[in-house]
Amino acid sequence: FTALALGGSDLATNLATTIGITPQAACTRNITNTTCAQRPVITCDQANSDTTVIVIKNEAPALITYNDSCITIQGEGLEVVRAIDKFLYTWYGIQQ
Repeated sequence: FTALALGGSDLATNLATTIGITPQAACTRNITNTTCAQRPVITCDQANSDTTVIVIKNEAPALITYNDSCITIQGEGLEVVRAIDKFLYTWYGIQQ
């Protein structure tokens, strides 16, 4: 498991169990010969009042940004898992 897959799985599990939704895995661009070739392409441009997009990036620095109905969580390596945990702790009201 990569850190990105671990963090994404943890986030999806929390979303499914707390608010009863099933997140849909997607990619921000179509990359042939990868799993993205089989998934829908969704970007923050498609976020609206009915659809929230959460983008997880394996990219430094570790941070969380909110823009209307789009949330970007990023970090390099295990930092992305820490950023997802911080997002969840904030969402649950455990930390600010």
